[in-house]
Amino acid sequence: MSVDSNGNIYVSDDIMRRIQKFDSQGNYISNWASTYEGNWGQPGESVVDRFGNLFFINKMTSMILVLDPDGNFLFEWGGVGTTSGLFTKPFNICVDGKDNVFVLEQLGNRIQRFKINY
Repeated sequence: MSVDSNGNIYVSDDIMRRIQKFDSQGNYISNWASTYEGNWGQPGESVVDRFGNLFFINKMTSMILVLDPDGNFLFEWGGVGTTSGLFTKPFNICVDGKDNVFVLEQLGNRIQRFKINY
């Protein structure tokens, strides 16, 4: 689950393979599912950047997927592996105010940092 700067709440549902968006009062806004070109898989932990883009972990493929504020696919990266840019069971993700994305790995025993250039 993550919250954007407007108070909207994003809930990952790995069973139904979707992300639901609610307003700050808990009212349903939208439902994002595998309707874009990326490999949806099972959405896990998520975070929203300063532009309102949603970054989330695909638990099936160990990839990071990025959607714009309207739920449109922007890009993805990662996959299973031990080299830089690949992940061994990623389980948490966060961003800072300098457009860095941090991905924590459960089995990889590391935190990787990525600079997002907009």
